[in-house]
Amino acid sequence: MPLATLLNAFVPVLGLLAIGFFSRRRGLVQDGFWTQAERLTYYLLMPALLVGKLAGLEAGTLPAGRIALAVVGALLIAAAALALLRLVWHPAGAVFTSVVQGGLRFNTYIGLALVAPLYGPAGLEVAALVVGIMVATINVLCVSAFALCLHDGGPKVAAVFRQLIRNPLLIAAGLGLAMQGLGLGLPVGLDGLADALGAAALPLGVMAVGAALARLETAHLPPAAPFTATALVKFALLPGVSLALCAVLGLDPLTTAVIVLLQAMPTAPSAYVLARQLGGDHGLMASLIASQTVAACVLLPLALAAGVIAV
Repeated sequence: MPLATLLNAFVPVLGLLAIGFFSRRRGLVQDGFWTQAERLTYYLLMPALLVGKLAGLEAGTLPAGRIALAVVGALLIAAAALALLRLVWHPAGAVFTSVVQGGLRFNTYIGLALVAPLYGPAGLEVAALVVGIMVATINVLCVSAFALCLHDGGPKVAAVFRQLIRNPLLIAAGLGLAMQGLGLGLPVGLDGLADALGAAALPLGVMAVGAALARLETAHLPPAAPFTATALVKFALLPGVSLALCAVLGLDPLTTAVIVLLQAMPTAPSAYVLARQLGGDHGLMASLIASQTVAACVLLPLALAAGVIAV
């Protein structure tokens, strides 16, 4: 992949992360701003982007069934590998829930912010569908890990499952696909509004990620075993299995590249919130989020430059 393309993709994302991180760390804006920015992005801007992209798809444009098989299949294989690792490693339940989240969750905002300049509008359409599938599958797997590993978390886990049903990204993906399937699309004018809101989602969302990293408590270098396990799953197993499944299912190069890139995203700051809510090891989770984000900033450009993730 040309150097100019990589720079155009990664420099803005790294810059936005740094702006969010240092503006919060230095108190450039009040902390309350970032809380509201996260809510605005999560409940309005990102759903608008997903609805706009999915509702505007032409019938038969994307092989949704094969994409779902590739995405869900890779995640299930990764989850099975982590389960086998637990049998050998025997970590505490709270530690293992953070390892599961670190291995499976992905940073939606950074992923979409990279897909846009690397693969253009067609890539964003694929990514909108992939994000909906990944969010649903990963949340079920991660919350199930809490239910199985933390015996005293039953009521809390049930409450989180109820929240998942109301997840705005899931609702937006479902609404967009329903409108596309019925051939409705967005009415004239509303499509422009969705595009405008979606355009604001990525820069604000990435800055909010940087701000979230600045406020993580007890973020430090993670222990070697959890970091190695999650890094191998996140940056090797998931992308590798996704690439193989896409080839077996006959998916085109653009779709394959988008799926592999999103599966290789570092884990999301929202994993820290869930770890605190459900009794996981939130200190370990904070360190995994920070260390994976730094590692991804090095590994992903190298993978793209080497043609490992390419169209």
